[in-house]
Amino acid sequence: RLELAAETTGVSIEGVATGMKFLGKNMVAATSDLKGEAAGAFKALGVSVTDAQGHLRNTNDVMLDAAEALSKMDGGAEKTTL
Repeated sequence: RLELAAETTGVSIEGVATGMKFLGKNMVAATSDLKGEAAGAFKALGVSVTDAQGHLRNTNDVMLDAAEALSKMDGGAEKTTL
């Protein structure tokens, strides 16, 4: 499904893989440093990287939540930064 979405939007599957790797690293960073940049970005988006038991959520689920949150934002510097 990700490959089809990538092709539809003109992004390579390698680009998607790189993005998922980056997302995973930021998810871990957000749980390690609750006041850090990654934690702040997820908080600003209203996206939780952990489940009710405190375990990291599935990267695909977090990506979909982040994409939905970003789609509801007006364009601009804040959206680009997040």
